[in-house]
Amino acid sequence: MSVRALWIISHEKGENVSLRFARRFATVEHRAKILAGSSYTAVPEDNTVLQLLLTELGLSDPDKPFVALRDDCLYRQRSPALELRVDSPGKGMLWPVLAISHGPYYPCLSAFSGCSC
Repeated sequence: MSVRALWIISHEKGENVSLRFARRFATVEHRAKILAGSSYTAVPEDNTVLQLLLTELGLSDPDKPFVALRDDCLYRQRSPALELRVDSPGKGMLWPVLAISHGPYYPCLSAFSGCSC
């Protein structure tokens, strides 16, 4: 399994969420694009990923506790593996996106398995 992108998010109570670190791995992304073919979903911009992660982790919209894509009873959470639904031009789904809480930090990465097993 290879890492397509890595983000470190900082979230402390009473403070704004911030993206502390972001890195993309172009060679892995290129390989993912070739091997996935028509089912390829590009990793969106960092701000988009941040918003998708915050929604999926339940850290955004404090006034809106129910988010249908995340809280519907038909959705099975694969914690710590998250499924991010991308609504940008290259619509699709990023899976797996691993997000692990480590104190006020959430290291998150998008992984890619090059095998078709």
